[in-house]
Amino acid sequence: MTRQFASDPDHWHGRAAEARQLANQMPEGQRKRIMLRIARDYDTLAEIAAERRTAQQLRQAIARYEGLSASASPELMDVYAAEIAACNGMLTRIEQRADATAASSREPSSKTEAPPAPTHPGTDQLQ
Repeated sequence: MTRQFASDPDHWHGRAAEARQLANQMPEGQRKRIMLRIARDYDTLAEIAAERRTAQQLRQAIARYEGLSASASPELMDVYAAEIAACNGMLTRIEQRADATAASSREPSSKTEAPPAPTHPGTDQLQ
């Protein structure tokens, strides 16, 4: 996988759709639940990628405003300063939301974790 795919929400949405399609072909059970969890995780990656893309666009807008402000009139400087502040606020919120989404996606789900390994009768007495 290239870095380009990592930042492309459409790529992750496509992977989620593929995982759901596979899950829909499976009988009910643990494997189907796991595949559906994988699809949700791909959706989470798509959300993170979209938010990161928006954050990058905001960084670019901030850089443009900062570049323009050097040659702007005092009135425009005030407008640019307000726009930069607004972009910085949105950028902070997006990055916090993306970080929280990424952290929550790393938490194991008790519904989809693999069942414990089966024990064989009599083996617990060998220990």
